[in-house]
Amino acid sequence: MIDPIRTSSVEQPGPFQVTFEGPTGPYRLSFQPDHDEGHFDVAVGDQTIVWHVEVCERTATGWSLGGMTRGMKGLWGDDYWFEVLFGEGMRAEFSLQGLARTDFPPP
Repeated sequence: MIDPIRTSSVEQPGPFQVTFEGPTGPYRLSFQPDHDEGHFDVAVGDQTIVWHVEVCERTATGWSLGGMTRGMKGLWGDDYWFEVLFGEGMRAEFSLQGLARTDFPPP
């Protein structure tokens, strides 16, 4: 488990990095705590984007970090609400108007 830190009034996990497999291939999320709720530096191929975390919560088995995937329309056709769940059963979930997708780290 990633040790929690406080850089804001919100408890956040420490920095971590994970790679997931999505519809356009692998992408890497690097979480960085900050003065708000934290953010992900996202690398998809040679493109890098920042996703700001809007909801940062501890769960019974780890952490839930959520926000909007701003900047993904060109690659994924739209921007989505994301939720990265890590701890036991790491996964990334994306939704848009009731449609959902779940990505997992490669085996």
